Amino acid sequence: MKNTIKSLILFAAIAFLSLSAISVKAQAFEKKNFVLSTGLGFESIWDYDYGFYSGAASLWPTIYLNGEQGIIDIKKVGVISAGGETAFRHVSLSYIDTKWDEFYIGTRGTFHLSLLKVKNLDVYGGLSIGIRFYSEPKWVKGYYKETETRTSPYYGIFVGGRYYFNKNFGVFSELGYEITFIKFGFVFKF
Repeated sequence: MKNTIKSLILFAAIAFLSLSAISVKAQAFEKKNFVLSTGLGFESIWDYDYGFYSGAASLWPTIYLNGEQGIIDIKKVGVISAGGETAFRHVSLSYIDTKWDEFYIGTRGTFHLSLLKVKNLDVYGGLSIGIRFYSEPKWVKGYYKETETRTSPYYGIFVGGRYYFNKNFGVFSELGYEITFIKFGFVFKF
């Protein structure tokens, strides 16, 4: 699992750096922009390993939503934005007929690199922090008894890109060590 994380982060860093060599036109994200992204995430940082039964876990995709506003324009380099994020995921273990849910809410800060000057492309990286609310099975003497609700902090680092088909609509993809390892979906710019 740790090698997978390292490989994803290395891949994201190489992709981010290789894109910086491209030079065409236009900055896709500006200080005045508010962006809303919604999509699905896969491969959570939270590992569900129940030994022999771990293969019986059904992990639904994470439903993800974030919004961010450009707040600081760093001339000729990029834009810093701040915003919030929320996500939901359902997990079930078929061998004992139990299910639980996870809900995330947090903040994120993002740096949008404008040195690339690729028309309609927004390349960015950032940090996130928040709270994870989740319920999980309570085991008594090896048997599932009930579900208990818990909270824990989460943090993350990510890189991503958005491509806009027109001035208000596009697609996005992110890689990182955050709520999920990979996210993709649609983006709306206002």
